[in-house]
Amino acid sequence: MDINQQKEQFSITYIRAIAAVAGYSLYRPEIDNDSVDLGIVASGTGIILSPRLELQLKCTARDILDNNCLRYPLNLKNYIDLKINALVPPILVIVLVPENIADWLKQTEEELCLRHCAYWVSLRGMPDSENTTNVTIEIPRSNQFTPEALQAIIQRISFGEKPVKVTIRDSQILKTVEPDVLQAHLQETGWHETGRIYHDAGAIWRLKKDSSNEYEILQPLQQSLGDYAARISDALKILEEVENRSQFDILSELITNYPSFTVKGVVMQIATPKIDKLGGEITLLCAFFDKLQQIQTELADHDYILAIKAYQERLPIFCTGDLVKKNHNFVLKKSRNFQIVNI
Repeated sequence: MDINQQKEQFSITYIRAIAAVAGYSLYRPEIDNDSVDLGIVASGTGIILSPRLELQLKCTARDILDNNCLRYPLNLKNYIDLKINALVPPILVIVLVPENIADWLKQTEEELCLRHCAYWVSLRGMPDSENTTNVTIEIPRSNQFTPEALQAIIQRISFGEKPVKVTIRDSQILKTVEPDVLQAHLQETGWHETGRIYHDAGAIWRLKKDSSNEYEILQPLQQSLGDYAARISDALKILEEVENRSQFDILSELITNYPSFTVKGVVMQIATPKIDKLGGEITLLCAFFDKLQQIQTELADHDYILAIKAYQERLPIFCTGDLVKKNHNFVLKKSRNFQIVNI
């Protein structure tokens, strides 16, 4: 087996491990005419039964990683195949491995380590290229292909959406980040406040990671400011780079209260109804902040009956309420407009 065959087999094994932890099965096309190396299929939990995702796999030991992203020269045919609007959405997955084959896998009695990491990107809708051989693809380092990321992608596909990694632009979400919560996060992660501006309307935070890189965040201190959401968005972009995590992952730690939040997901569990009335606590599962999250809520009367039906028949639902985080768990208060999605 030559080195390219070893890379191919290792990358497939890497994806198999991720899919197994996520709870999905794999299939391999007999002939790869459409830049598809692997397919992932899941049980239906949305309006699309048995949602599928197809992958073009690449494995490399080249030095293509910098502080912000990796840059991979993708074959032009693969680029063209992956950017079309296909029935089964495709993504590109790059598996980075060490130069020395012996370092690809390390095993002890305590752990099995596969090195280094896999990154993903959707090329759907990308523009045509005038290149004749390769197109350089940039993938943010936060786009790590993990079991949690795969579950969120499959959940979006099951509701008819596409597996596109996006930045956070929803001003209503950004406005829910409270100044003291962001301040506490910055302090805990090594940032230092160096001054206040505009009559204490904003604070300047700095972080020096090494001799060459220094970062600065302008934190708004008043949620009534007209550019509050824009400044929070700027802070998230910097934190994404510094912490090497997605903006959604960071935001999920900063959000404590999100009024009028609409859940789009499935009913995972129904507690025993209360003795004195028809109703009780239910557990919902939905993809938000770029990962699958469980949300607790209470329903009564007709909504509770609908939840039982959705649970028994595995039907997707919509529900609106005030999302609150308590002890790292999400609770939907004042639940309303509970609906079963028509399939």
